Amino acid sequence: MEIRIFENVNGEEHIDIYCHQSNSPEVTHLLHFLKENKRLPAKDGNDLVYINSLDIMYAEYIDRKVFIYTSESELITNQSLGSLEDNIPHLFRCSKNTLLNINYIKRLQSFGGGRILVTLVNGEQLVISRRYAAEFRKLLNESEV
Repeated sequence: MEIRIFENVNGEEHIDIYCHQSNSPEVTHLLHFLKENKRLPAKDGNDLVYINSLDIMYAEYIDRKVFIYTSESELITNQSLGSLEDNIPHLFRCSKNTLLNINYIKRLQSFGGGRILVTLVNGEQLVISRRYAAEFRKLLNESEV
């Protein structure tokens, strides 16, 4: 596969893809990445920063604020968990107050009471509540090929 990138400094951003098969694994993966990766505004202290949605490891609602955790920082966003969940497909609601990026899961363990203990690639642990565990198991079964 040949990749060429041209800068268009005066025009609007756009992407053209020329391929032999539009449903090839490479093209499908690229389209998936382009559709899912969104830039989100967040606060880092007093600074406004923009983060890529794919960098979000998890988000949680605490004390009337939504915190976003990446591998490098802890940020605050004005968006609700519901808005993040609706607009970012790779975020899965694992409890009433938490969204989890399924791409950062390292290990899963049964945790009693129908819950699932999730260990992320950075070692942090989250719990998928019983309410969302069945939907998560279904998601896992669909993704197994």
